[in-house]
Amino acid sequence: MLSKEQCYQLVDNNTDIIVDRHASELIQDGFNLIYQIQGQNDRYILRVSNEIKVIATSQEDYIFEMELLEFLNNQHMQVPKPLKWKNGSYILEYTDDSSTRYFCCLFVYVEGTYPELDDEVIHFNIGALLADLHREMGKFQSNLRRYEWDQHRIVDIPLLNFQNQLGDQMPQELHRLIEIGNWMTTELDRLEKLEDKLPKSLVHGDFHNINMHLQANGTCTILDFDFTGKCYLAFDIACFIGTEKVLLGETSKILTAAQRQFIAGYQSKRQLLEEEIRALPVLEASRWMILIGAWTQFITLRGDHIQDGQSTQEVLKERISMIIPRLEKIQKKLENGDLWYYQELL
Repeated sequence: MLSKEQCYQLVDNNTDIIVDRHASELIQDGFNLIYQIQGQNDRYILRVSNEIKVIATSQEDYIFEMELLEFLNNQHMQVPKPLKWKNGSYILEYTDDSSTRYFCCLFVYVEGTYPELDDEVIHFNIGALLADLHREMGKFQSNLRRYEWDQHRIVDIPLLNFQNQLGDQMPQELHRLIEIGNWMTTELDRLEKLEDKLPKSLVHGDFHNINMHLQANGTCTILDFDFTGKCYLAFDIACFIGTEKVLLGETSKILTAAQRQFIAGYQSKRQLLEEEIRALPVLEASRWMILIGAWTQFITLRGDHIQDGQSTQEVLKERISMIIPRLEKIQKKLENGDLWYYQELL
């Protein structure tokens, strides 16, 4: 982590922003370290990412993300605005005393709160916003390569991460995940054969209400494009609904009224194909498998440390123990021809 003085020196030495020396604050300690920086007139976000980060793994990945955000800003999409450092790049390399290299990005601070899970009007607008985002991201072109959320990244890498980090401590869970992974590989292979009926493009990759800020005027800004990569467009829909179901603690067979409005908002801009709807349960399962891989890789990234009275491993074990039954339920339902709460969309 960076001290207040280190944050000050980093921004003061590499930008023209007049920074309050004592007002920087760590506001998120996760895959990235997120600091709020107080300038003379405005606030900023400093994102500090370890070079062995969970998803993005090279400077090229970060540059791609910043160029995408610049493009989306120019298309008048509500996304974070990246700022360039004095070196003319959106990326600043920083090496700490232990010779660990970090990639630093600076953004204009976005005011707002998380959208409520039961607000039907906001959900309709978020659905429409996602359709607009998919349309504009589909226009983006870059000379840099970006990873694709394929079977290797969705299944193979997460299983390897889990086996390396927690396999000895959670052997039964590892066995269950391997079985789920075999099923998912078959399902993802099946989806690949339907490519003409399952549109692919750049997707947000982690689309849910905690990665959004709702302003007082009703504007919703989409945050955190770390997981952006090429995948089925329906992946973002499955991510949004599946995450909400977990946050609500729901296991019901139906969508909430707000979730129906989210789908209605999306389809007001882009109609979902039948095969996209049928793919939603597998894509939701893919989202959870990706997170299991990211969570377990997080131990390599940051080590096993104590936060809020729990070790990193204890927190991850709890999360994984919660997600595996959900994956098994999706598998069982699909094997019985049941699309769960996505069924009503047909």
